[in-house]
Amino acid sequence: MIFLSTVEDSFQLPNIGCVLIMPAPNTQLRPHDPIQLRTPDGRVIDTYVAAFPMVCGPDVRKDVVAFQLPTIITKQDVPKETEIWLAIDESS
Repeated sequence: MIFLSTVEDSFQLPNIGCVLIMPAPNTQLRPHDPIQLRTPDGRVIDTYVAAFPMVCGPDVRKDVVAFQLPTIITKQDVPKETEIWLAIDESS
């Protein structure tokens, strides 16, 4: 497991699902990468990066990353400060 960052914010989009915002990690994420979410209350959610929605506008910061989770996971499942871990074998 490689620690990526913590959830800075999240939002729920109709027909899209939960989108997480986190500070840009040093490791590049790709669609379908396995991740583990560790919530502040101790829950662990094994999931994956579903997609990277197009985010644009004057308030978009270049030092953050937005990615979509599978539709089964909602904004309520992933509070701020949830840790995001890349679930890969570091020895590979």
